[in-house]
Amino acid sequence: MVSLLHHSKLSIKEIDDFIDDVGIVEDTSIFEAANEIVQQLQSTASFAFSDPADGEACTIYYMSGAVAHSVLHTTRCDDCKEILVDDESICVDVHHLKEQVFFNDVNRGALIKPSEYLFMTCIDCWKIFAGMKQSEAIMKNVLTSSNQKSLFCKIVDMLVIEDAIIIDNNYCVKSHDVKRMIAERFFNCLTKNFVKSVNENINGSSLSKKRKLTKLN
Repeated sequence: MVSLLHHSKLSIKEIDDFIDDVGIVEDTSIFEAANEIVQQLQSTASFAFSDPADGEACTIYYMSGAVAHSVLHTTRCDDCKEILVDDESICVDVHHLKEQVFFNDVNRGALIKPSEYLFMTCIDCWKIFAGMKQSEAIMKNVLTSSNQKSLFCKIVDMLVIEDAIIIDNNYCVKSHDVKRMIAERFFNCLTKNFVKSVNENINGSSLSKKRKLTKLN
């Protein structure tokens, strides 16, 4: 199961570093920009919220725990902890058995077990990001925005239909915006991994061309 992290092209350290690198920026044009992207997504025939494969879900489960660690390091809030962290006294959820087995395989005692709310919020973020990657134009608009995280958070707000239970968990009793903090950190990790993957493909293509030129010479 540990090899799933390798297949995701993310190391444990990279996930931790990516998630911790978070800033908050606001802009009055965020709503308009997000609305335009949402309309583009919904007008694309191929766009769909596809569920992650087992291996991807396991990695997301681990990343969710890292997100919880980062948020709690920032807020130092027991109420946030109650929302984000799974109660060890609760029985194993059969719906997420594979993810929990994977988590136990990589955990050496320092990892945080994510709550159902946190994990499913990260799944929603992953689905939206995966949908955006289907369009080069959309990804360019998002990645070149001066307010990437705020833009993504607004897109998530517009696309994710939540029930009353989920909405209750979006803010803790001390008014910390838990959902936003989750989306920012998860987006940060996804975008840096995306850019890293693009750069690796570009560099790999360049090396391949150099090898071909060497053979011709």
